[in-house]
Amino acid sequence: MKKVLFAIALLMGCTFHSYAQEVKRIDASLQDYVLLLEAEEYKVYPFDISCLKGGKYTLRFEVKEYAGGQEKEIASEDYGKWGIAYGSDEDGYEYAEKVAVGFTPGGGADTVRYAKVMLENMGHFTVSMKLKPVENPLYRRPLYRYVARPFKPSAFEVGKFIPLVLYCSYWYDAKSGIVRACGEKEIDPLMTAAILKDSPHYYVIGFRVVETNF
Repeated sequence: MKKVLFAIALLMGCTFHSYAQEVKRIDASLQDYVLLLEAEEYKVYPFDISCLKGGKYTLRFEVKEYAGGQEKEIASEDYGKWGIAYGSDEDGYEYAEKVAVGFTPGGGADTVRYAKVMLENMGHFTVSMKLKPVENPLYRRPLYRYVARPFKPSAFEVGKFIPLVLYCSYWYDAKSGIVRACGEKEIDPLMTAAILKDSPHYYVIGFRVVETNF
């Protein structure tokens, strides 16, 4: 009898134990959707620009292109300009405390990626960036692979170019025999990051602040 009771208790214990380790479906969280979007090459980097509040400025956004570590002659281009007046609501001014740079897929084209610059309360614009294939012996077809990296905080100065996001190409590492894009997670505004020495082609998205009178 004792053996029977022991067997029943053991069976019940195994049953309860199996239920405790059951894999169950749960509701998707916001983070799950973020991971899904990032897997599809959607990425956004917001920046706090509230330090500009209290003055009247024009923000001139620029996209710079580099190849072989050298800035191209036609690198800087004004993709958008906004006059931003920082003042009280009584003055009727609009002001932005945040700017975000987002990346979206190329719409089926491997050779193009899009960056969207969104200025809070003011508007947004889209930049198309032509990509270059990674030179490597591993693939028969051209490989277009880039990665985005935000810049570290940069001190605000009127007229100074303030970099926000780096968008750089992978490269073939002959020593390791792999295609990679290893390096800093945040880029120094002085452009001294090692990843800039290894990447053969990249873009830098940022802006200049110019004093103005409205």
